[in-house]
Amino acid sequence: MSDDRDTSTPHKSRRTRRGVDAGDLVARIVRILREERYEKDARLVEASLAATLGLSRTPVRRALEDMARAGLLEQQAGAGYRLAKRWDDAVFAVLLDAAAPEDKAYFRIAADRLDGRLPDIIHDSAIERDYDLSRAQTLRLITRMAQEGWIEKRAGYGWQFLPTFPDWHAYTQSYRFRIAIEPAAIEDPDFKIDEETLDRLEASQHRVLEHGATLGIDEIFTNGSQFHETIVRASGNPFMIEAIERINRMRRLIEYRALAPDATRAQTLEHLDILTALRARDYQHAAALMRAHLEGAWRAKRQAFERGRTRESEATF
Repeated sequence: MSDDRDTSTPHKSRRTRRGVDAGDLVARIVRILREERYEKDARLVEASLAATLGLSRTPVRRALEDMARAGLLEQQAGAGYRLAKRWDDAVFAVLLDAAAPEDKAYFRIAADRLDGRLPDIIHDSAIERDYDLSRAQTLRLITRMAQEGWIEKRAGYGWQFLPTFPDWHAYTQSYRFRIAIEPAAIEDPDFKIDEETLDRLEASQHRVLEHGATLGIDEIFTNGSQFHETIVRASGNPFMIEAIERINRMRRLIEYRALAPDATRAQTLEHLDILTALRARDYQHAAALMRAHLEGAWRAKRQAFERGRTRESEATF
């Protein structure tokens, strides 16, 4: 019997929902398979993965469908998916390795732009050459930057950095805004969060505690931003929701430098304290914890950013 499955890697530029890239999500699922050492034929439970990743089921389902089309999973009628290969199969390492150059280039470009090493106008060929990428990797990376609002296509040749590209001052202002808005979202009269959502958020925070040392900066940032966006979304206030989502897209570009790895555990424990207060429906206390958490996170990231700038300055001379 012929095998007509698509054995290519899952398409990296497809969006599963706003803010979730299908290729990125597949890579995150692969990391879980490797961390938990899934054996061949092990079942993948959609609800459990969604809880671990801190996502709803829909984007996870689509990522699993992509993996099945690529031959990494086998679908069982009425029983979800089972793993077609062991956790240590080379194909999974290839998937992660394929994503690594683009992820590294993504943050290097952000750093170079923030530090004034990139001009207002950039070209595909220069990105491919200067960041040691293939043509396909370059195109995926440019698509990602355009989707996230860094750049736009010029009428002629090349890409223009948008004036909304963040700087350190904008990052500072974003934290001031979040300290005002996120506690207010919890205290909003329409705030409502169900037990299933709290369970999902709690599972994702425990995963950071257990595997934080092996998680990349991008994954730690994604986990944290989804935690905060989910809580603000529970307010039902579309203006708060849109503002927080926009801020998270912007601050992603600075987080690689401002993220304080030594503070991640403490901040994750603070997330869990906030969830405990939310379960108790003590919204006033949860709002106070959120305010203190954001103020502490800002202090830690400011110190980490300054240390990073000092190290870069010392390395220059």
